[in-house]
Amino acid sequence: PTFKFENEFSLKGELVVGVDEAGCGPWAGPVVAAAVIIDQDLFDDELREGVKDSKKLVRSKREDVYKKLIIHPSIQYGIGEASVQEIDQLNIGKATRLAMARAVQNLNIEPSFALVD
Repeated sequence: PTFKFENEFSLKGELVVGVDEAGCGPWAGPVVAAAVIIDQDLFDDELREGVKDSKKLVRSKREDVYKKLIIHPSIQYGIGEASVQEIDQLNIGKATRLAMARAVQNLNIEPSFALVD
């Protein structure tokens, strides 16, 4: 990550969260989202390399990076989920946004802006 947007907003005293989902395309199961805030002053280069594109990492390396991220002092995160029933009731697009909103609500801090992938 370059932190370009985060830097711009940080100068104004604003906090930015990144939000992404998993499960938007499967045939069954819930949609899950994560909201992540990274304190770039504490975020080391090794982790920065590991999160550039997790899909390019082999599973064992991806799991290793995950274990480091969830306990790293530079990371705050929230997880949100929308159930199969909510997907059926709302549609996948609205259920995805619901999961993302829940992820942001599960943070310990309220961001000013969200970057949504």
